[in-house]
Amino acid sequence: MRRCLSLLLSLCLLLGLAGCASWPPAAPEEPSPAPPLPTVTLEPAPERPGLQELRVYYDGLLADRGYVREGAAYLDPGPLCRELGIEEVVSADERGFSLRLGSLAVSGERGKDYFCAGERYLFEPEGWLTVEGRCYLPVDALSRLFAVRVTVTKDLSRADVSTRGARLMDGSDTLYHERCSEEEIFWLTHIISAEAATQPLAGQIGVGNVIFNRVADPYYPDTILGVIFQKGERTQFDPVEDGSINRGSYELSLIAVYLCLEGYETVGESEYFVNPDTGNSAWFEANRTFVVRIGDHEFYA
Repeated sequence: MRRCLSLLLSLCLLLGLAGCASWPPAAPEEPSPAPPLPTVTLEPAPERPGLQELRVYYDGLLADRGYVREGAAYLDPGPLCRELGIEEVVSADERGFSLRLGSLAVSGERGKDYFCAGERYLFEPEGWLTVEGRCYLPVDALSRLFAVRVTVTKDLSRADVSTRGARLMDGSDTLYHERCSEEEIFWLTHIISAEAATQPLAGQIGVGNVIFNRVADPYYPDTILGVIFQKGERTQFDPVEDGSINRGSYELSLIAVYLCLEGYETVGESEYFVNPDTGNSAWFEANRTFVVRIGDHEFYA
């Protein structure tokens, strides 16, 4: 009897194991493929004379269409506003534009080489585009307004926007007053105005660049006021010599100062400039490296 019970228990155990497992073990199931990432299908754009279509990818995904005009790329800020949950209000035509990006007001006018962004300024001589009531901004402006990195392919067919760390620009002018004292801003504005009031904004920025480049060069004084008022065999800047630096300054020259403080450079590492019609440009040509001519001024490094 005991032997029968033992055989019966062994049989039940074997049957139970057979119900729980099989041999050889079954191969693991293949994981289900991940669903495809969402993409945007762009409808064919109507042909627009003078404009080339630009496909815009946000973090690797096709999301929008931009445009290229005369070698410059323009993007719509709308997708970034939606990404950041910012309300956008647009008013734009060929004469000017006004954008309300959350609490930040951005605007530009035809004939001016800069945009206003709250109390700050952006140097944007390429202007903007208006297409079907939308406002398209240059890549540089979009990058600065939203603190994003934008890369455009060499053939200007694709733009990639990385939204990592994206945030809206602080529109207060605190930046300017942190980088320069009121006295330094005052005299920078006056020397730029005295030297280049009749020159385009890029040229006025260039004069400011020359002063900042000299401050950074150990050969010159290490302060803005030291550079402007430096004396030697003769003063460095004619308006200091003849007193015209003390005349009134112009609003555009103050904007040029602010744009220098924003980091804009139009003349590279230049430390000299001269009007070849009134100054001794032959010495600069023989002893310095020509960089660029803007308006009436030639700039040299």
